[in-house]
This record gives sequence, C-alpha cells and structure tokens, in this order.
Amino acid sequence: MKKVIFCFLIFTILMISGCIKPVNISPQITSKEGVEVRVDIIRDSRWYNLSEDILVINLEIVNNSSENIWGYPLGKSVIIDQNGKQFSPIREIYYQPSTTPKVSFEVSFGTNQPPTFSFSISSSDKEKSLEEIIKSYELLKFKDGRIFAGSRVSGLIAFHLPYCKFPARFIIPDVLFETTMRKINFEFILVR
Repeated sequence: MKKVIFCFLIFTILMISGCIKPVNISPQITSKEGVEVRVDIIRDSRWYNLSEDILVINLEIVNNSSENIWGYPLGKSVIIDQNGKQFSPIREIYYQPSTTPKVSFEVSFGTNQPPTFSFSISSSDKEKSLEEIIKSYELLKFKDGRIFAGSRVSGLIAFHLPYCKFPARFIIPDVLFETTMRKINFEFILVR
C-alpha cells in the first residue's frame, strides 16, 4: 500500500511540474524599415531568488537604416497581458537585506579525541549574490537615447509581472526616425 501511495505522489509531482512552462517570446527578431530589434529572455535562477515575478529581457536594437533613430524602450515599452493589465519596466530594483545574521554551531566527534565545538556568525551568501545581480543589472540596463545609423545598442530591461495572465504582448512604441520624423512600433508575444 505504501508503494502505491508513493508512486501516486511521484506521478502527481511529475504531472504538476510538467505543467509549469517557462515564458517564451516570439518572434525573437523583428525588422522594420532597416531597424532590427532582437529580444531574448534571460533565464537565471538568481532572478527567481529575488522574485518569481521578475522577467528580464535582453534587448538589442540594430540601426541598419541611413538615418539616426531615437529609441526610448525603457521609458515607453510596456507589457500588456490578456486581461488588459499594463506593466512598465523596473527603473531600479530595491532589495531589503535581512538584518538577522546566519548563526552556525558545529560539534565534531573523533575516536580517541575529545569533541570539538565551533560557533560562527556570518551574513548570508544568498544576500550577497542578490546584491551583486542587482549591481550588474544597473550596469547592463538598457540606456535610452539616440542610435546612430549603422550602430547597435543593447541592454537589459526588467519587468515586475505580478498576476500577469499569458499570453501577453511586449510593445516598444514610437521608435522615431530623426530626419523624416516617422515613428514605428515593435511588438512581441509572450507565451507560457
């Protein structure tokens, strides 16, 4: 009977874990009027330790047109879910570290030796790694502004998506051509 219950629990866990799918984006490369936009979702377990609802997108804009463009994807880009809820990019990530230290007490026994004791107090290694990933995000964050003809700009954009219902749309609106004043939009689909 115990084997049957154990097999049922394992089967249930496998079914549930198979139903949780990662977020994917399509298409990953879009080109309009000589401007190419490439997007890719960063899949790093350290972001999930910070928050399960943070989606980090690597965005690259390649200007193959003959004129300069102005791109403001950080300030104007949005994700709109199937219920019409709109999410804006995270400008800064705040993390409140825990003030409680990590305390460890260790006892060692050996043959023909008295037991040894050790006691230590330290900060959490997890918190240090989370602070490092926040610093790296601030350095690699997508910078708004002018993109010259024949150049490329890349960086990260993070979204906090609590209660987001997929499929959703990732929209980069109003990429402006400098001399002709034309505006173009780029749209991508996020699915789970």
